[in-house]
Amino acid sequence: SHIEKLQKSLDELIQDAADHERRGNQPPEKLVADIDSLRRQIRDNEVFIKVKPTIGNALFALALAIGLGFRESLLQRALTVQLDMTDEGWRVLTLCWIAFALFLAATNELAWRTLDTDSWVTVRTAKAPLSILCYILITRLVAERYWQEEA
Repeated sequence: SHIEKLQKSLDELIQDAADHERRGNQPPEKLVADIDSLRRQIRDNEVFIKVKPTIGNALFALALAIGLGFRESLLQRALTVQLDMTDEGWRVLTLCWIAFALFLAATNELAWRTLDTDSWVTVRTAKAPLSILCYILITRLVAERYWQEEA
């Protein structure tokens, strides 16, 4: 992966700097600057990877919220063949999905800021299928309550 290549380059530069110091020489300024640059790239790459689920869930919630401003919600357009609910049911379902997406974004923020990378990956991996099940459960509960009776 990209981060592994960066880490390998960083390890080589650190070894080079250590060789300079073992010989009693200061490492060249460019070498020190390159080490700092690679450390920053690795850190920034890792942070971006950890923030992506937060951004994705927040954008999903935003798209659903914008869709509420239209006559027919985005969920209603996507799921109307599978679900026959009242307009109020679609509004409630959309609000529930927005709330859950924001919850997922918040829990990801909490997880990546408080856990080490390996633990964050474990949480993220376990959370993915559970979140799908939760969306299904939310949809089922709302659909049961707001199912449109045939006339």
